[in-house]
Amino acid sequence: MDFNRVLLINPIRIRPVVGPIAFDYLGYALEKAGYTIDLIDHSFSDVRKSLVQYFRKKVPIAIGVTIRNTDDCYFQSQHSFLDEIKELINYLKSIQSAPIVLGGIGFSIAPEAILNFCRADFGIYSEGEEAFPLVLKALQTNNDFSKIPNLIYQKNGKLIQNPVKFLDLNKFNPRRNLINNLRYFEEGGQGNVETKRGCDQKCIYCADPICKGSKIRVRDPNAVCAEFKILINQGINCFHLCDSEFNNPLSHAKELCHVLIKEELSSRMKWYTYCAPRPFDEELAQLMKEAGCIGINFGVDSGDDGMLKRFRRSHCVQDIYRIVELCRGNKIINMLDLLIGGPGETRDSIKTTIELMKAIRPDRVGLSIGVRIYPRTALAQLIQAEGVFSTNPDVIGVIEDNQDFLKPIFYLSSELGGISIFSFIDHLVDKDPMFFFANPEAQNRNYNYNENLILVNAIKRGYRGAYWDILRRLQNNELL
Repeated sequence: MDFNRVLLINPIRIRPVVGPIAFDYLGYALEKAGYTIDLIDHSFSDVRKSLVQYFRKKVPIAIGVTIRNTDDCYFQSQHSFLDEIKELINYLKSIQSAPIVLGGIGFSIAPEAILNFCRADFGIYSEGEEAFPLVLKALQTNNDFSKIPNLIYQKNGKLIQNPVKFLDLNKFNPRRNLINNLRYFEEGGQGNVETKRGCDQKCIYCADPICKGSKIRVRDPNAVCAEFKILINQGINCFHLCDSEFNNPLSHAKELCHVLIKEELSSRMKWYTYCAPRPFDEELAQLMKEAGCIGINFGVDSGDDGMLKRFRRSHCVQDIYRIVELCRGNKIINMLDLLIGGPGETRDSIKTTIELMKAIRPDRVGLSIGVRIYPRTALAQLIQAEGVFSTNPDVIGVIEDNQDFLKPIFYLSSELGGISIFSFIDHLVDKDPMFFFANPEAQNRNYNYNENLILVNAIKRGYRGAYWDILRRLQNNELL
């Protein structure tokens, strides 16, 4: 066994490919601790065949498996990834003896339940940059895991979950040299960077505060700028930021834009991001445009103030009017994401929302029907308080043996009339190309990005950017 060697596996094949930024960040921490990292990614090769070849030559001290998503979060397909991850872990155990460590954002949503389901040896929830090197050190020395933050493990037949500890991002300056970022860019159409972690919002459905913390931790804008430069020098010139909401806090977003402008990076790259409708002002819009931002995806959820209150969003309908005007005035392409079917949703509230979208005319609108219920969220607590899933008319998906919400399960207000709501919304949209509808038969309006061959082929032809904007440009017949 090579006590300084670690194998990392990205087990899920998603197309267009998405670069596992967590491995690049984790690799930085592991390299600093003196470890050699090997990587097998199912995006580019068959995992089992690669593993057979790998273990003929190498024996790592541990294997890390990332779970970025537990499923495709898509109401129509309801495709879970956990069964195939469990099969992979069983296969790994059959061919070798190194301990298997699970991690990733998807894992962090329900770490105990996923560890039990997949039967791995360890799990690291939330962040792994500090915890994983400590696990490897403990494996080499005393097998004492009691003081390692964010770790879940078995001891005397009992599952132990250590307290969470979040990384000091002021000391975080990754080299971004573990994964082949250029290949992910060429086949996935975008690079990726984090400028902060955590979210302090109270949205009832969102797991980000659970996974990343409810306190926002920002990175030094100069360190973020340095990371952009590293990736630009690798040949990447279009990015999508991984932040939950780039504009929260507003002061950090503006500071980062000032640094990007000072370094004149807009001449070398363009970028997209997620933003909340509030806080967002004229100054930020101008700075983002000057700093190279060409597109913003706003999670507005609804155009009905009653629904926004039930979702516990911090914005109102008037804010939605304002952000579209600010983007239009600063020539920033904008996409508004809607989440249809939450608690209290009616056909009238949907009609109000669609009419608002048609009135303000953003560049594109995404229609996602059914709200994925994630463990430990306020929505999950609401459902659990209402009793057994099988008798709850608002719950659709995997109902049996799914009390932990691991398998795809969605909230769809029973007031909408079940799946007939799709034809109702289709009638309201009335083939307006502004809307991306969650319907695989909608061709280049298909809102499910996974296994989206239209996107895959467009990226092969050289299109770059946020997937919604690539689809928009294809619809508009805009050339490269």
